[in-house]
Amino acid sequence: MKNKTMWTLLIIVLLTLVICLYAIFSREEGPYEGIDAVKNWLDHSQYKDEVVEITHYLSLPNVYYVELKNGMWLEIRVEKGFLGSWKVVHVEEISSEELPEGITEEDK
Repeated sequence: MKNKTMWTLLIIVLLTLVICLYAIFSREEGPYEGIDAVKNWLDHSQYKDEVVEITHYLSLPNVYYVELKNGMWLEIRVEKGFLGSWKVVHVEEISSEELPEGITEEDK
């Protein structure tokens, strides 16, 4: 009887693990998937009170551009981690002349 109960518990644990892994890795990714990581980074940065607007170009899925009050822009690159969470991996201050051409999410 003990052996049968142990096998039943093992099967339940394995099925739960498979369902959790499926839920983590099968999510549909939208164009704004990393925006929460960008907002969180901005909330804890020196630019916190300088943000005017966050722009996302559809041709650059993991890059966000943040307009600052002083006319400069931040280019923020995000990357998806192993368990599906996004993190900021690169931030660079650029001028408006360095902004890419293309369609933004707002233009769509």
